[in-house]
Amino acid sequence: MSDVNHYKCPLCGAPINYVPGTDVLSCDYCGASVQVSSQAQATEEKGFDWKNDSVPATTDCHAEREYVCKSCGASIESFEDSFTTACPYCGNNVVVNEETTGGSRPNLIIPFGLKTDEIRQRISDYLKKLKLLPNGFATAARAGELKGIYVPFWLFDCTADGSISLHAQKESSVTRSVRIESSSTSATGGERGNTRQETVRKISHYRLEREGRFEFSKLPVDASTHFDDEAMDVLEPYDYGKLIEFDTAYFTGYLAEKFNTSYENEKNRGFAKVREGILDYFRNAESGYSSLAVEKDDMKIETDNVQYAMLPVYALNFSFKGENHRIYANGQTGKIVADRPVDAGKSWKYSLLTFIPVFALAFVICLFI
Repeated sequence: MSDVNHYKCPLCGAPINYVPGTDVLSCDYCGASVQVSSQAQATEEKGFDWKNDSVPATTDCHAEREYVCKSCGASIESFEDSFTTACPYCGNNVVVNEETTGGSRPNLIIPFGLKTDEIRQRISDYLKKLKLLPNGFATAARAGELKGIYVPFWLFDCTADGSISLHAQKESSVTRSVRIESSSTSATGGERGNTRQETVRKISHYRLEREGRFEFSKLPVDASTHFDDEAMDVLEPYDYGKLIEFDTAYFTGYLAEKFNTSYENEKNRGFAKVREGILDYFRNAESGYSSLAVEKDDMKIETDNVQYAMLPVYALNFSFKGENHRIYANGQTGKIVADRPVDAGKSWKYSLLTFIPVFALAFVICLFI
């Protein structure tokens, strides 16, 4: 059986949990509080080293391991790619030692900053703003199971050097007077010799050649196939001012998953973010253009460093009309990404309410032309 660490109250022996936004572990039973630093587990294990990466590129997420609870002696089973579990008999929080050994120990962590009740309120407020949600969807969400999960991320430091060709467009409009040539009253109401105003839209095209060197630090790419990549991207950014050295004590009371896809597998996603960052730079730097697109990319991107970090995410799971839904929230900032089904009846009603006033206004204007 594998070795585990337990975190329990020094006064009553009950489970203790990390309190979001603090540096404290608290006991829900006797109310005792202890500093995270006092619970630090002595270890000689080094954190993940990308230059000497000897850990597997992927793990079998269905493989199970068995542990012994040091508090009550019960047998505990957990999936291979999970950092944390809890004893089903005494409830003590368990951190699996071997998941933080052999080069797979994270380098960094951002602890949870918001509590579950705060996240539930933010999700409720968010759903209230979505007018086209089906009736009952928000109610089902409120009854859902909310879990705090430390999601594994690769943080890439990259350098991009080279040139890039951009296709730019600049739009302008010119109003000019056009002479009415008809010998009689025109369809537009103009008389012979009169003029009318005409607006001409002009689009100018440009090719911009630029070169330079760009440095990117800690670009996040999630390292678990269990989480939707697009949703994890939307939850960014995180405040790296709260990024600290990894400590398993912050796991208490939360789920935590080990990476199951290597940084090599996710490197292209990181490089895609680099290219998008470069394009964003030029969008801001090249003022006066209505649009900007990459025409040719000769930027050479190199990885300077990769760190393994655990970032806080809340996941709300619930069922609505026989379908499973999930809402994610950034556990530090509260930013939300959610399934947003649309009620067909509400959509049609909303379209009519929007169309009728516009149609009525246009009809009134036509009466006076």
